Amino acid sequence: MISTIVKPLLSPERMLIVLPSWLGDTVMATPALRALRRHFPRAQVTYLGRSGPLAVLANAPWADATIQAPLPRGLSYGAHFLRSVKKLHHEHFDSAVLMPNSFGSALMVTLAKIERRLGYDRDGRGILLTDCLLPAKENGRFIPGPMIRYYLALAGYLGASQLDTTMELFTCPDDERAVASLLAQEDIDPTRDILLVHPGGGFGPSKRWPAQKYAQVAEALVERFGLQVIITAGPKEADVAAEVQTAVKAKVLNLAQRNLSVGQLKALIRRSRLMIGNDTGPRHIAAAFSVPVVTIFGSTDPAWTETFFDGQRIVRAEVSCGPCQKKTCKKESLRCMELISVQMVLAQAVDLLEHCPRKKV
Repeated sequence: MISTIVKPLLSPERMLIVLPSWLGDTVMATPALRALRRHFPRAQVTYLGRSGPLAVLANAPWADATIQAPLPRGLSYGAHFLRSVKKLHHEHFDSAVLMPNSFGSALMVTLAKIERRLGYDRDGRGILLTDCLLPAKENGRFIPGPMIRYYLALAGYLGASQLDTTMELFTCPDDERAVASLLAQEDIDPTRDILLVHPGGGFGPSKRWPAQKYAQVAEALVERFGLQVIITAGPKEADVAAEVQTAVKAKVLNLAQRNLSVGQLKALIRRSRLMIGNDTGPRHIAAAFSVPVVTIFGSTDPAWTETFFDGQRIVRAEVSCGPCQKKTCKKESLRCMELISVQMVLAQAVDLLEHCPRKKV
């Protein structure tokens, strides 16, 4: 990244950090959030973010306050946006760090008259920022690179030197108790390991490995390691979870329709022995809790979402048309997913189970 320096920000007193919009991106931002807290221990740090990102950061010790951001849709968005501007202005922040690349986030902190505004010069918003970082490009296209380092560059620009790439999350006691109670009610044996399967992908169909293949992997791992299978999915992915459940012959606990909170999902993932899923937010949660995870990639480029976690295995097929970063396959064949065999995923899962030590829960 190439930075454009206006003037050094030596000691902010009231710092606003605008969080990424997506769950997984927020988890990848935790090294930067930790670095900023350590570098500015006496600053009043406030997070501005949507409900999901704020929930995934619950109990993290790096912020003093949070503000929920308006969702960028619906007829009332304009009114919510202006109310947020007014609230930010009344908070008298002296600096803002923008992790998302959106024009709207830059416009909000500009209208709130926050003096120093740091972010990447993207989405035509450079004129609204006082301090800019330029993302790496080649032939006019962004060069894929780890988002963890992308966010850490913002902290580094402000002088932070402890730029450890390890992601980190925390759970709440209430969520831990709720998950423990749920598993007990569903006769999940606390002495046996849990295989967590997350077959959905809110991004689009191009992120989803076939349900039948998930089922075959789960059955093989149950037979070989005696794992207990739990399925999770997003609110709009219950049909995918049901397909996997129906196809698995062993006993399966499907939690896709239980409306688990983000906090409860974190507590469940933290208890798991292994997670297998597509390139979605929960795989980052698993890595942040040092839970071994096999991630299946289709259209998306793993270079963007590198976790720097030794317990992760990536499974993908090399195809001439990918990674295309598209939500749906333009060729209608989804070869990048179809070419990934059950054996490819199973081999990585077995390797993790045999070589990654169990962590204390």
